[in-house]
Amino acid sequence: MTSKHSLQIFLYNMNGINHNNNYPFIYFDTLEDKYEFIKCLKSVPREQTESSHFVINNPQLLPHDIRKLHMHENTNMTDEFDPPQQGDDLMLDNIYLVEKNINLLRNCSIDNNTLEKTGLIEYLFTN
Repeated sequence: MTSKHSLQIFLYNMNGINHNNNYPFIYFDTLEDKYEFIKCLKSVPREQTESSHFVINNPQLLPHDIRKLHMHENTNMTDEFDPPQQGDDLMLDNIYLVEKNINLLRNCSIDNNTLEKTGLIEYLFTN
């Protein structure tokens, strides 16, 4: 049996997506494919959260060089975001706007990870 490598994401501000279907898995054949996908994502600082977006679950578990590609400087030390990791005392993880990454997502192997009738897969192909 061949094992797959997964990446769980959390979805926000998306029509038809709620707390019952906002945590899909994306599957990759190899760990290298997973890291290449993450490298290709387009991210923005967290302040732009009004648009449809997603975040990676547990980004602190990614290799530092991969994670750092999608981080930005925290200029407000009172933020209640993730605590600093691996010496990045002023860095925060970015978010990923769906519209900037929709074509990349459409080419992925996705498990909606829900008992609901719809999830990320349906969203990607109706928007």
